[in-house]
Amino acid sequence: MGSQHTTLCLVNFSGQDITHIDAKVDNGDDWDGHSRPNENLRGALPNGSSLCVRAEINTGTWNGCWFTVQVTFQNGDSLVFRANQWDARTKQKNDRVVPLESNSTTAGLGVFQKTGEDRTTVTNTYTIRPPTLPDNSRWMTDLLAKKPDIRLNALMMPGSHDAGMYVEGSEKAITQSLDIHGQLQAGSRYFDLRVCQTLHGPWTYHGAVDYGGSLEAILKDVARFMTANPEETVFLKFRSYALNDLVPTIDMVKRLLDPYLYKTQTVPNFATLQLSLLKGRVIVALTPVYYTDPNIVLMAMMMANPVVPFNVGTPPTLPSATEGLFPYQDYGNEDTGADTPPVSDACLGVYDAYAHNSEFAVMRTDQRKKWSHHKGHNKNYLFLLSWTLTGSTDNVLDLDLLSNTANPQLPAELHTLGTHAARDGQPNIVYLDQVEPWICKAIIDRN
Repeated sequence: MGSQHTTLCLVNFSGQDITHIDAKVDNGDDWDGHSRPNENLRGALPNGSSLCVRAEINTGTWNGCWFTVQVTFQNGDSLVFRANQWDARTKQKNDRVVPLESNSTTAGLGVFQKTGEDRTTVTNTYTIRPPTLPDNSRWMTDLLAKKPDIRLNALMMPGSHDAGMYVEGSEKAITQSLDIHGQLQAGSRYFDLRVCQTLHGPWTYHGAVDYGGSLEAILKDVARFMTANPEETVFLKFRSYALNDLVPTIDMVKRLLDPYLYKTQTVPNFATLQLSLLKGRVIVALTPVYYTDPNIVLMAMMMANPVVPFNVGTPPTLPSATEGLFPYQDYGNEDTGADTPPVSDACLGVYDAYAHNSEFAVMRTDQRKKWSHHKGHNKNYLFLLSWTLTGSTDNVLDLDLLSNTANPQLPAELHTLGTHAARDGQPNIVYLDQVEPWICKAIIDRN
């Protein structure tokens, strides 16, 4: 009889601390060694955190690996449910409601199950939470009421990795299940937008033929959100795929977002600014290619659209702060993690270096190491914790399953990082695939 290494996660979004966890297995022969719920799924679990443990199951146990979990809350109520670790082997991408046992005494809470997969492990997650999703539309507004002087380099905000890839396409390309307005309501405030020019205008893009949402739809979503939430701040980072998309992107941003753009005479060091100075504004940050010589941009546009007449005597101008367009600068090489500080700190500067791996343990170790070396607290740049797994062509490509492995383990990581916050601060941006309100709230609440 063989065995398989699985991960069992219990996530507490109940609104109160769990003071005691008790797990009992139905049959000890269903499990291999000491990696089993009755030995590992124990202790207390603070609200907003998670407990993820190894669970070694015998693969020849075709009737399942059943166990019962009872949690006791700080108010004395309890919640009891039966679970099956064999489910980790399924591809349960979306929430499944788990029935509660009759001896549960808590009200207004449910248990919701998902499963995930990375290169080496399958994951089975049970989340305890209310059935209604939180609305995080105004979390910055609420934060400023409590901390009016908070600076960006002391802030932690959810960020959407490859934010525009929410339209059905290939499994590799779809990184989000919510459109931009939904991601904003969920709590994300930093958006990674990768743009390519098409026959229909600027479009978000991932490579090959994988297109996401149109830039027009995305910018209209941002404008609609800002109108309804006039004290929030949104960061849009633009990355170009080809020179011929530079001018159309900038023109569309100015046309659709002009009333909301943050504009100044000079470029500030954004990391050191107080959030209150940016209240109600959209900060547009452009990677260095947007500052390419205008004549080169014009030539690229003419080559891409030879039938469209251009006045060579009036080339496009470089983006400027007075128009609400600011330079973005990487403070770390995104592939190697090596320091790449710019000549000037006058920019939106971010240390953003992902693990580029489909194995959770490797990604976590990589990001912990980069955090310990670079941090983000009171620096001239923001530190981005890239809590994302990259699809691997020789293993898992499905980003739903990869994010279902990484996201449930983020609350535990944030809780660990929080123990060092007084000394080191915390990450300023936490990148997510499959942004959703409860995970965003776990990030937001660290403020």
